[in-house]
Amino acid sequence: MKKAISTKLHYYATMSLGIILLVIMSSTSYAIVHAQTQTNVSNSDILQSDDDYYGFIESRPSGTAGTWVVSGRSFTATDSTRLDPDDGPLTIGRCVSVDYEGDIAREIESEPASDCDNAPNPPTPPGDDDDYYGFIESRPSGTAGTWVVSGRSFTATDSTRLDPDDGPLTIGRCVSVDYEGDIAREIESEPASDCDNAPNPPTPPGDDDDYYGFIESRPSGTAGTWVISGRSFTATDSTRLDPDDGPLTIGRCVSVDYEGDIAREIESEPASDCDNAPGRGTVSIYLPLIIR
Repeated sequence: MKKAISTKLHYYATMSLGIILLVIMSSTSYAIVHAQTQTNVSNSDILQSDDDYYGFIESRPSGTAGTWVVSGRSFTATDSTRLDPDDGPLTIGRCVSVDYEGDIAREIESEPASDCDNAPNPPTPPGDDDDYYGFIESRPSGTAGTWVVSGRSFTATDSTRLDPDDGPLTIGRCVSVDYEGDIAREIESEPASDCDNAPNPPTPPGDDDDYYGFIESRPSGTAGTWVISGRSFTATDSTRLDPDDGPLTIGRCVSVDYEGDIAREIESEPASDCDNAPGRGTVSIYLPLIIR
């Protein structure tokens, strides 16, 4: 009888110990799995958290406000958006994080390239690694100001070097831009073949054969450089001048029949024919000084 009771007690003790060990092992396994899950979530959150979007800048405005395209997603930046270039300037191809709400970017911050490992590859600008190749779409009358080259805006300063070795830096010209950030260090004309991978050059106002615009500057005679709404043409002694619609003075609307940069004919036109051209040139009026 005593032996039977002892055997039962031993059995129940063994069962109880087994249950306790099973509970401890289950709890330990849960803790390990839970910790691993938490670790995995944290690692993925580094690349793209609930608040930030990581990717490469594909396009951006010249300033802060406007549309920023980051790895295929568009964000709207306002004047209140904070730009943080701690890990490098916020240029095309830069890895960034975007703190956003809806489509509004609250902060855009440059990041190490490794933070964008899971984002699409950054865009490669046309041309080589250092220069941007494209066609001039708009430019200031001088050097300093905003130059738009195949859809991208650059800011030129008085220190920017202009190199017209392969032709004058006029609208539609293929150029290379040596730049840092959005600042153009040098703008150089290039053979048209160097821009084969860039968007098509802009079509000047007017028809296929003629360029329409306002005379901004001209030589005293026929031969020399004529600047028509930001574009330079070279007239020779063979160039025909036709003042049918008024004298060919500064500010006059004209059409230029040309080949390359050589003007074959420059003809005055009604002002309405230049409605789509940039503004008129400035007319200088000199009054004689009368001394009594």
